[in-house]
Amino acid sequence: MKKCQFLSYKLSVFTSMKNKTITLYHTLGCHLCDDALALASQIIHTDRLPIGIEQVDIVNDDKLLSQYGEHIPVFKRDDGSELSYPFERKILAQWLKSS
Repeated sequence: MKKCQFLSYKLSVFTSMKNKTITLYHTLGCHLCDDALALASQIIHTDRLPIGIEQVDIVNDDKLLSQYGEHIPVFKRDDGSELSYPFERKILAQWLKSS
């Protein structure tokens, strides 16, 4: 019984650590989008940042398509701050850490 309680506790602590979410505007088949997701995931994991990534495919929304179509991949924070491609690892890491 105690083992189950411990595992449950560890899971809830891990889940609560992802207390921020950023949005990645992308579309299927976009290799730059895939690269951006991989890079952001690597930074979040390596630096143990409490950030989750929500992916939004712009192709199904005309407004998003016109807004981001030629700029993807684009990351957006809850505060409205955006980071559009091109960006280097250092710039993305700074942007993620400042969220």
